[in-house]
Amino acid sequence: MNAINRLKRDHGLFRSKLIALESMLEMGQETWFVVREITFTLSQQLGLHRRREALLLDPCLVTLGAGPLAPSVVDHTDEQRHLETIARAFAAQPRCSLNIIRLMFTALIAHWRGHMEQQESQLFPTIEDATMLNELTGRKAAPIPSGLHETMTVREVMLRYPDTRVFFEGLFIHGRFEGYDCLDEVAWRHGMESGELLARLDEELAREPAPEVQGAGVIPEAKVRRDRYERAGAALVQAPV
Repeated sequence: MNAINRLKRDHGLFRSKLIALESMLEMGQETWFVVREITFTLSQQLGLHRRREALLLDPCLVTLGAGPLAPSVVDHTDEQRHLETIARAFAAQPRCSLNIIRLMFTALIAHWRGHMEQQESQLFPTIEDATMLNELTGRKAAPIPSGLHETMTVREVMLRYPDTRVFFEGLFIHGRFEGYDCLDEVAWRHGMESGELLARLDEELAREPAPEVQGAGVIPEAKVRRDRYERAGAALVQAPV
């Protein structure tokens, strides 16, 4: 998934959250605790999205300067400020009425949707060209030694490396509920970049003992993992009930 597609995917998730937010705002005061939770989540996820945009758009700004696309290059600073203002309004209740907060949300949603449409219709098509992307970024992501990538699902990783189940659970990522989600989506949901999650996975896999050497050859990785799995299974069988 290239950088532009990742930003578009973020926009899709934001649109879903804004639709949910509108529904909650229409349901009355009993749903406002949910509205507060959505606001907090949106603020966190928008911060991650802005960092992704900066990695791609900062080099573009150098090239585009004050050209015709400059207005649409502006990041989501306004949306972040809107969310912070709404958070302060929630904290100021009952001095700040829910009707006023509802008007704040209406303004935020309209502005946010317009900005995403502006970026997707004016900015993204211009910089999506592969040649331009290479010229502007001048760098590629470092390869992950384990061969993992962000479009793999949690389930795929755990099937390939069973020992990662404990690692995921330590991050409160549960295969039962998130097993079919891609690593980049899971990372985003848990407040980290996909590259950070992949790097931590690689560090975890690097801690595993190296395969034993027999004569001049090395035991294949698959056999090492199978033996470990069999030992784990034997231990469960022998464990007292």
